[in-house]
This record gives sequence, C-alpha cells and structure tokens, in this order.
Amino acid sequence: MAKNFFKNTNCKKLLENIDNILMWENITVSDYSPGKVLNSEIIGRQIHSPIHINEEKPNQLNNFAFEDMINKGLSINRFKYSHKSDLHKRGREKAENDRLGKNASQKPKPERKYIGLAIANVKEIRDTFEEEKRCFTIYDTASSDCPSHADLYCIFTKCRTELVKTRQARKLQKIFSTIEYDPEVK
Repeated sequence: MAKNFFKNTNCKKLLENIDNILMWENITVSDYSPGKVLNSEIIGRQIHSPIHINEEKPNQLNNFAFEDMINKGLSINRFKYSHKSDLHKRGREKAENDRLGKNASQKPKPERKYIGLAIANVKEIRDTFEEEKRCFTIYDTASSDCPSHADLYCIFTKCRTELVKTRQARKLQKIFSTIEYDPEVK
C-alpha cells in the first residue's frame, strides 16, 4: 500500500492518511530503496542560488529552500548511499538544466547556480515537535537513477497556513545550518 501511495503523492494526500504516516517511515516505500531511512543517518539538501539563499546573509538559507516540504516532499539525499562528489555533480547538472530550461515545464532560469549541500541529521528532524505533535517525516523514495533519494514532509496538520509554514521552514533552517559548498564552484 505504501509503495503505491508514494508513486503519485502530495502532502495533502499524505495528511489524509495520518494514521499511516509514521508507520510508513518504518518500511521501504520504493522498489529501488536500499532500506528505510534510519535516525542515525546524515542527509543533504541541494542548495541553489538565488532561490535558496538569503540575499542579506549569503551563508543563510531562506524559507524557499524548504518550500517543497508542504506540497510535494522536500528532496534530500542520504549520504550513506551516495558520495558527496556525486551529489555535487547532480546539483551542478540540475542548475545547468534549470539555466537552459531543459525541464519542459520550466522557462530558462539563466541566473541559477548550484551552491552546495545543506547537511542535517535525521534524528534531529524527526525529533522536532510543535504542540506535542511531530512536525516532519522522512521516507526512502529512491529512484532507479538515484538510490540515495528520500523525501521530507511537513506533517504538522496546521502547516497549510503561511504563518505556520514559515515557522516550520525556520525550524529546518536551524537544523540544516551547515552548508558544504561545492568544491568545484568558485
């Protein structure tokens, strides 16, 4: 059931299945997965400029770096199943595709640059609560070309309002506070 659910999910549908949300973290939800995401794992989020960086404080992420946690799942990568050099390469490739508008649903974004990886600990994310309710879940959503892929979702049910969404993004800003800059980008 969980594998079929995650093939075409969005956060609104996820919240409709609130009873299953936490249970599904304990099983594999992708045919390509190397296993469930463990609390002991370290993960990284690709950071792109200018969309993810605070213009006044270039070493600080903005709320847009975490926007996808609300609508489709925030893409992250598990370091246990990937090399950082491969993740940096993927980030550079994504930025290049964005600049050229290679994604059919996007216009070219000539200003797009890959910055690096924001790094976090899974346990710290899963241990984030508000009003005695857990805020985030992480699922192994690996694909055939990226076995390290996972998604982070905001499951705090009030996360649909702008104020709460901003508050949840700020929590992730603090957790993902370490940025490992791409060594090939000057």
